[in-house]
Amino acid sequence: MVYCGRLENVNLGCVKASRLRDRKASCISLIQRGLRSRSPESFHASRNSHFQADRSINSTLMRKLLFFACLLFVVPLMGSDASYAYKPLRTYKISVPQHAKPLIILDAGHGGTDEGAKIHYFMEKKLTLMTTLLLRKYLNEMGYRVIMTRSKDVFIPLHRRVSIANKTKAMLFVSMHFNSSPSPEAHGIEIFYHSGNDRKRAQQSKEAGNLVLKDLIAQTHAHSRGVKNGNFHVIRETTMPAILVEGGFMTNIIERSNLRDKKYLEQIAKGVALGIDKYLKN
Repeated sequence: MVYCGRLENVNLGCVKASRLRDRKASCISLIQRGLRSRSPESFHASRNSHFQADRSINSTLMRKLLFFACLLFVVPLMGSDASYAYKPLRTYKISVPQHAKPLIILDAGHGGTDEGAKIHYFMEKKLTLMTTLLLRKYLNEMGYRVIMTRSKDVFIPLHRRVSIANKTKAMLFVSMHFNSSPSPEAHGIEIFYHSGNDRKRAQQSKEAGNLVLKDLIAQTHAHSRGVKNGNFHVIRETTMPAILVEGGFMTNIIERSNLRDKKYLEQIAKGVALGIDKYLKN
């Protein structure tokens, strides 16, 4: 909401604005008279070098005339009257929104030359990126701010991913992965956290993992393999609560078929987003 000044101040401003227009009109009239006083021949090219030099001199004189006219009429007018000084915003009331929702770091596992798990042409690096992009979309719709360690098929070293996360004031770090196993029977979703020396961080990470896993299973109806302690670099070296999601086994024929379906990946992304939302609201 903007508060207006007093009426007399408004009227005074109108009078001064009228004076400013009169001064500008006088300046323009002076310049126009100077332009009309020039002979028509000075505007046409001449074969004689004397006339060419004369035209150049006249052009220079007119530019100087315009410059000094502005100095004499416009600049003093703007600078001499204190009423035209900049008015600070202290007379305004600006509505500022409350604190934005927390920042979340999303880490799409692998990428570039690091393909991750691979079944023929079915690569983990592509699955993690697609799922993480979907997850970012859901979190943005919920109002959360998101930073991704990678948003393209590029290789990002593990220490660089950790550095990106630790330089921010993020509330949570989530790394997306998909599993593989020598046994084709292995299936289900599991989440890892790191129980290091920081007990508070470990407890928060475990809590986040439990909430995310619960919503993941509700969305996908997959088998739950639980929340487990893990020693993965990105969840061990980050300073904020961190979890690593294994969204299913690429080596299991049924889950691999599901992971080829974009709708199933959307269910995974939605489940993770809902779990994150519950954790941060708690």
